[in-house]
Amino acid sequence: MILLVGVICSGALVFEKNNTSDFMMESGDFAISSLTIISDSDNNMNSNFEFDYRKKVETKDNLNGFLERTEKNKRFDYNRIFGNWKTLAAPNKVQWLRTHFKTYPVHGGVLEFVFVLKENEAKDVTYLIKNASLFSQIY
Repeated sequence: MILLVGVICSGALVFEKNNTSDFMMESGDFAISSLTIISDSDNNMNSNFEFDYRKKVETKDNLNGFLERTEKNKRFDYNRIFGNWKTLAAPNKVQWLRTHFKTYPVHGGVLEFVFVLKENEAKDVTYLIKNASLFSQIY
């Protein structure tokens, strides 16, 4: 009898956790990258001049604009991307983006954008796999 009650209770707990919890399973590091070619007359493949796009992309204004286009328009659910998002103040959200998005110049106006979440950060992996490519493209 005690065994039957234990099995029923554990089954009820499994059902409750699977259907009502917003718990995010921990996984390994998550990274996505994309290459972008900046084409303009002053910065082409034959030019010796390299504009530092990294500094422009990582400015506060650019990151605030990205947040407006994605968070305020409800384009992405940041709580599913980063489990503690709702606890961050606005300046901390910009700083969070700055530390998770990196821009690397390749050469001649070719940039690599990389978005990385560390393994110890709570995240919804299924949501990230579904939306990460679009997230990176909008950035």
